[in-house]
Amino acid sequence: MCVIGRRSVFHGVLWRSYARVYDALWDNGLTEQVATAVAANLPPSRPVVEVGAGTGLITRRLVATGAPIVAVEPHAGMRSRLARRLPEVTLLSATIESLQLAPREPRTVVAVNVVHLVPDPVAAVRRLQQLASESGTVVIVVPHRGVTVSKVARSIRRCGGSRWFTLRFVLLHALLGPLTLLAAPRVRASQLTAALASAEPVELVAGASDVLVLRGRASEADASAVRGDARPPCKRLRAAVSACVAAMVLLAACGSGPSRSTASFCDEFQSRAIELHDKYKAEVRASDPKGDPLGSLLRLTATALEAQGDMVSLFDALDQRAPDSIEPDVATMRDSLKSQAEAMRNAASDPLGALGGGLIAGLQAMGSAKRVDTFIASNCDLSFMQPTAGS
Repeated sequence: MCVIGRRSVFHGVLWRSYARVYDALWDNGLTEQVATAVAANLPPSRPVVEVGAGTGLITRRLVATGAPIVAVEPHAGMRSRLARRLPEVTLLSATIESLQLAPREPRTVVAVNVVHLVPDPVAAVRRLQQLASESGTVVIVVPHRGVTVSKVARSIRRCGGSRWFTLRFVLLHALLGPLTLLAAPRVRASQLTAALASAEPVELVAGASDVLVLRGRASEADASAVRGDARPPCKRLRAAVSACVAAMVLLAACGSGPSRSTASFCDEFQSRAIELHDKYKAEVRASDPKGDPLGSLLRLTATALEAQGDMVSLFDALDQRAPDSIEPDVATMRDSLKSQAEAMRNAASDPLGALGGGLIAGLQAMGSAKRVDTFIASNCDLSFMQPTAGS
């Protein structure tokens, strides 16, 4: 049997695992933009109830509006993190169907990335409207139709996430994929469309999330409950195992990624910079401009071309270890050096174009170069670059 009672045996494992990595996945610029869009659609002077509040990433933005907030989250792992983040918020343990609020009191009910995760979206939306009451409002956020993990990762990147953050986002979802197949209900797009048929779309956030608004409705004595996932079929086990194997292969191929920290960045910089410093110091010493001016000029020109490639490799390696605070500037420097190297290679056939392209690339990266230079000077040991006796 794949199921014990009403819940999949994997359901608790999924949400306990998800709670541990939730902030690592979703504490990003995309979530901030979603939270801002939700806050912008809250009617003034009304209490707010957020259903499925998770670890409080949306809640913290709602608190900033000054409205009274009640956060509702059924999973203990998520709830404990929310309580630590926002101890001042009233926190309830309940599901959509078990939540009980004072009847006929107008309020705003918020549900961000909840409706598409329940087995019956139509019943869930109806229940949210009843919780809001007849004169209340419901604000719902769901993934944009056709969106995938990779598309969300690109949206996170456009909202300011680093390359490492987006890679981690994809890898963690690959790991959670097998559990999701076993534990989460399968909701067809047609079910979600039917549930939101009366909703008014108000915003598409970063091409990834739809924000919709509905009016509340009167409570019905015979309102149907939003039932939990009853019996995930056993045939999904094979798909889950396949997904698990794929995730393991992906992680084996990619590894856990190099460590991103100031210490790791400086270690990488020093080991490579010392090698380059010694290499080009020897090259300059080997030149003899007085005895062989042409040969010396050719040698130094070749050295300059080689140095461009070495600098691209240096900044490519540094980009893999740069902490998030400096990674965008390191990536900009690397891309600028690539453009300048390409310009130098084209100098013979198009000298003016090469000169212009190199200058433009250099100017565009000036701000990043200054910030990277300051970061290195402030955090890394540069004693190997100091002149020594006889140098």
